Amino acid sequence: MCYFARFVSVIVFSITFTLPSLSARAVEAAVPAVTDPVQILKTTEIGKELFHLNQLVTSEPKKTLKQLAELEQTDAHKMSQYEMGFVLVIRANAHLLLDQHDLVEDQIFTMQQLATEGNHDWLLPYIEYWKGTLLVNQSEFTRAIEHLNQAITLSQQGRNSSLSLQALNSRANANKEQGQYHHAIEDYNRALNFFDDNSVDQKYGTILNNLSTLYIYIREFDKALKLNVKAATVVKASSLKKARQMATLLVNRSYIYGELGQRQSEIMAMEKAKEYAYSTDSVRLQATIMVNLSDIYTTEGDYARAEQNAKDAQTLAKSFNNDHLFMVAQANLGLIKSKQGHGEEGLALLRGAHEYFESKNKEPYVVEALKMLANAYAELGQYEQAFLQHKIFHEKFSKQQFDEREEKLLAIEQKYEADKKEKEIALLTLEKSLRAAADEKRILRRNIFFLLCVIALIFMIRFYRHYISTKRHNRDLLKDNAALQGKTYQDQLTKLFNRRFLEESLSAIAEREKKTPKPCSLVIMDIDKFKRINDTFGHDVGDQVLTEFAQRLTSITRKEDISVRWGGEEFLLIARESNGETGEHLVNRILESVREKPFSTSKGEIVVTTSAGMVHADSLQTLRQQWDKLLPQADKALYSSKNNGRDQAHLALQHSEYDWQYISLCA
Repeated sequence: MCYFARFVSVIVFSITFTLPSLSARAVEAAVPAVTDPVQILKTTEIGKELFHLNQLVTSEPKKTLKQLAELEQTDAHKMSQYEMGFVLVIRANAHLLLDQHDLVEDQIFTMQQLATEGNHDWLLPYIEYWKGTLLVNQSEFTRAIEHLNQAITLSQQGRNSSLSLQALNSRANANKEQGQYHHAIEDYNRALNFFDDNSVDQKYGTILNNLSTLYIYIREFDKALKLNVKAATVVKASSLKKARQMATLLVNRSYIYGELGQRQSEIMAMEKAKEYAYSTDSVRLQATIMVNLSDIYTTEGDYARAEQNAKDAQTLAKSFNNDHLFMVAQANLGLIKSKQGHGEEGLALLRGAHEYFESKNKEPYVVEALKMLANAYAELGQYEQAFLQHKIFHEKFSKQQFDEREEKLLAIEQKYEADKKEKEIALLTLEKSLRAAADEKRILRRNIFFLLCVIALIFMIRFYRHYISTKRHNRDLLKDNAALQGKTYQDQLTKLFNRRFLEESLSAIAEREKKTPKPCSLVIMDIDKFKRINDTFGHDVGDQVLTEFAQRLTSITRKEDISVRWGGEEFLLIARESNGETGEHLVNRILESVREKPFSTSKGEIVVTTSAGMVHADSLQTLRQQWDKLLPQADKALYSSKNNGRDQAHLALQHSEYDWQYISLCA
C-alpha cells in the first residue's frame, strides 16, 4: 500500500471537515479586550437568521452563500455593524470549504477595514483565525500557529467559546502535521472538554475524527478505528446534512481497514466515501478520494482503474490549484506506470513528486517516495540505484520511527508533570486555607479548637489521598517505562532483536570480545516475493510468514549468534566465532530450512524461499569499525542472489580496496 497517498485523506479531513484550529499553549501578549458577538446576534431577527446560517455553512456552503446574498439584498440597510461583520465571518467559512482561498483573503481584508474604521475589536480574533486557517491549507504550519495562538488568546478574553473551540482544533491539526503529536493531543483534549460524551454536535464528531487521524499517524489503528466509529455515530445523529462529514470519515476508515489487512472492507468504505463526496461541493474531498482509490486499485493489481482514478485526481487538484494533491496523484501514477512496464516514464513521474515533497519538507511523503523509487529502479534492473534509494529510505524511515517514539515518551513525561502540578496547586490551596484560619483565630477564639481539628482532618485526608495517588501513579509509570523499554529493543511481531538494539549494543558486545577476537560473519536475508504474499493472501498471512521465518531462523542459529529483524521482510544475522567455512554452511542450512517445508498459515500452506548476502570479518571489533563499509557489501551480495534467480546466497569477497567480487554459495 502507498503509505503517503492514503494519508491525504487525513490531512484534508482535518482542514475541511470543520473550522480548523490551534495548539494549546496560550501566547502572552498585550491585546485589547473583545466582546462575543454571538450573544448580541441572538437579540435581533436578522441576527437569529445569521446564527442559523453559521450552523448551516459547514454542511451546505453553496446554499449558505446564496441565502446570505438574498439576505443582504433585502435587509442590508437594516443590518448593524455587528451583523455586517458576522456576514463576513460566515462568508469566509463558506469560501474556505469551497477551496476559494482568494475570496477568503478578500473577506479578511474587509474585516480588517471594518475593525479599524468602526472600532470593532470583536473581529480581531476572527481575522487572526482566518489568517491561520489559510496558512494551514497552504501547509505553512509554523506561521499558521502564530496567528492561531493570537486568535485563541483574543477569543478567550472575549469569552467567545465557539471560536476558541475552532481555534484549538485547528492548532491541533497544524501541530499534528508538523509531527508535534503531544501538543496536538493536548489541544484535541481541551477542545473535547467543551462537550459531554452524549453530545450530537457535529463539531464534537469533527474533533473525535481529527483525534482518530492522529492515532493513524502514529499507527495505533485500533484506537483510531474506535474514535472513527464514535465520530460517525455523532455525525449520523446530527440534524444537519452530513454528506461531507460521512465522506471524510469513510476515507479515514478505509485507510484503517487497509492497515489492518481487511481489504474488502477497505474498498467498500472508499467507494461509499466517493458516493458521499460527489453529493457535496468539495472538489478537494473528491480529489482526495480519487487519489486513495488509485492507491487501493494499484495494490489490488487493477492498474487500469488505478490509472484512471489518478488522472481524475490530477484534473480535480488542478482545478483548484492544489499542488500537493496533484503531486501525490503523480507519484501514484508513476508507480502505476512502473508496474505496467513503462519504467522510464514511471521514474520521471516519481522523481518529480520526490523533488516536490523534498522542497516542501514533507518528511513522511519523502520517505514513501524513496521506497517507491527504489522499487521502480529494481523493476528496471538498475540495482545500484535501487540499493542507493533503498538505503536512504531505511535511514529516513528509522529516524521517523525513532522521532515518533520520542514524541510518545515526551507525551508521557508531560502528562506526569501536569499531574504533579495539579497536586502542587491542591497543596498550595490547602496552605492558603490554613493561613486564613490562623488570621481568624484572633476573632473566633471560642471556636479555635474545633476549627483546628477540622483543618487538621482536611489536611490529613488530602495528604493521604495525595500519597496514595502519587504511589499508584509512580507504580504505573514504572510499569509503562518497563514496557516501553522492552518494546524499544524487541520486534513485537517476531520477538527477535530490532534494528535499534543492534545499533546501540554492537559496540558494547564488540568491546567485551576485544581481548580474545574471533572471526564472525554478517548475513542479510530477504524473504523472496514477500509483497506477492501480502497482496495475494493479506497482511495477516504475511505476518504469520514473518513469524515462522523468525522461528526457523532461531532454531538453526546458536545462542551466541545475534538475529535481528532489520525492517519489513529483511533480517540480519551476526554469526559469531564463525570462519568462512562454518559461516557459509550456516547460511545454506538456513536457506534449506526455509525451503524444505511449506509455511503453515491461516490460508493454508505456502511455499517460501529466501535470498541472502554474506560478508566475513576477522572480529566483531572490525565489523563494528567497518560497519558502513561491510553492510553495503552484504546488501550488494543479497542483490546478486536476487538477480541470479533468488533462493540462494552470495558471499562478498574483497580483492583490493575498491575491488569486490560476489560468489555464489550454492550448497
